[in-house]
Amino acid sequence: MILVCGEALIDFFPSAPDAPHGLSFTGVAGGSPFNVAVGLARLGRRSGFLSALSTDAFGRHLAGRLEAEGVELGHVRRTARPTTVSFVATRTDGSPDYVFLGDGAADRGLSPGDLPARLDPAVRALHFGSFSLAVEPAATAYETLLLREAGARVVALDPNVRARLVPDMAAFRSRFEGLVRHAHLVKASTEDLGHLYPGLAAADAAARWRGLGARLVLVTDGPNGALAVSGAARAERPGRPVSVLDTVGAGDSFQAAVLAVLDRQGLLAPGSLDALDGDRLAGLLDTAIEAASITCGRRGADLPRAGELASLA
Repeated sequence: MILVCGEALIDFFPSAPDAPHGLSFTGVAGGSPFNVAVGLARLGRRSGFLSALSTDAFGRHLAGRLEAEGVELGHVRRTARPTTVSFVATRTDGSPDYVFLGDGAADRGLSPGDLPARLDPAVRALHFGSFSLAVEPAATAYETLLLREAGARVVALDPNVRARLVPDMAAFRSRFEGLVRHAHLVKASTEDLGHLYPGLAAADAAARWRGLGARLVLVTDGPNGALAVSGAARAERPGRPVSVLDTVGAGDSFQAAVLAVLDRQGLLAPGSLDALDGDRLAGLLDTAIEAASITCGRRGADLPRAGELASLA
């Protein structure tokens, strides 16, 4: 099992922007880790979710969606705290602009004391990411879990920086680099790097994280493609032409595809990640870019299934 740790929320998208008497929105299940968990299941991998979900109507919907997608909920804590919601506006390039309402919400309220004493023995990898790494007490809870389990399981990280939820970027950067020291796979976008390291080139950021201890680093650059760096090689692949509806969930599709391919090929192990050669890296990027491009051609975080990816069909 690949266990995904982090937030789950309801994204509200404008459904009738020209409504004469007010705004109209359509709510859909979301949250970057939620999307990765669903994406893994859709790509045929055993996927689990670790978070806190509300017992309110939104929380019940989130749990129902995960169950319907085949994501295992044995590590989920249920709580009466409300569900985080976000309102999503789309910029001209299709990228999302979020407004989050989540103070006191269920997913942010996970504390170290809520963590399971032990994980399912089937868990071979853990994925952490997004604003759960920046809001308390969840950030401390996930940091505690990561440090506890890093010696026994592969750890994957995606900062997926939500700048409005990070009051002190320098402090967040320092904390994130502390996590990178114990991680094996780190993926980020050039937008993330712009927040964390203004002016630093993607290759230099990858080298920085590899120097801290990461075995495999991947950097996505939207339509320009992506970069991957292991201990053995480096590869870059171009983006794919796509008619973009929005980019919500594109990075999550990329990460889910990366983890699914590595798991499918028996390479989800620290030494294997470090030894990936150029051909392996290029093939990994091609599949992940294909997955992300499919999501960009759909409304919202609608991640692909294995049969939709040429390389996995």
